[in-house]
Amino acid sequence: RVLLLKRDLAGATKAFETALAKEPAYFPAVASLAAIDLEAGRPDAAKKRFEDVLQNNPKSYQAQMALAELQMRTGGAPEEVIKLLRAAVKANAGEPAPHLALIRELISRDPNAALTAAREAAAALPGNSEVQDALGRSQLAANDPGQAVATYKALAVAQATNPAWQLRLGEALLANKDVEGSKSALRRALELRP
Repeated sequence: RVLLLKRDLAGATKAFETALAKEPAYFPAVASLAAIDLEAGRPDAAKKRFEDVLQNNPKSYQAQMALAELQMRTGGAPEEVIKLLRAAVKANAGEPAPHLALIRELISRDPNAALTAAREAAAALPGNSEVQDALGRSQLAANDPGQAVATYKALAVAQATNPAWQLRLGEALLANKDVEGSKSALRRALELRP
């Protein structure tokens, strides 16, 4: 990484390849080599690196997510991106990152599909606040502010010192046409972090 920062691409490539020779499944080295490939205008080489990881380890959610990001960056079809993110979720349902990436991708395209994905994520990871936040945002996007209020109230109780949940609760209450409740939640957020 130091060589990469010094713009010594040849030296960095050699170092990352040495890391992979020692540990073929070391994903940070694969991702760094793919980034070098992208910078050099070789998106197909970057894609092949991730596909090779998946060939050796089909359950690598990191490789699935990296392929999805590569598709986004190179103008791939949204359907293909979503398909790759769904595969990443399937590869490791206990990891929040693929769920969150899928919800983020769906929320502006298909709020109802995002809500379904968020519900599945919340069932798989019930105690994860990021997943609960994504569920609340999906509920708002799918025009279900009442459920979003319930989601953010639960988060605000579970993490009473976190002003972000009061802020989100305020947004959900406002979407639910509860102006006074929204003001109260926003005041509480300011009390927690003036």
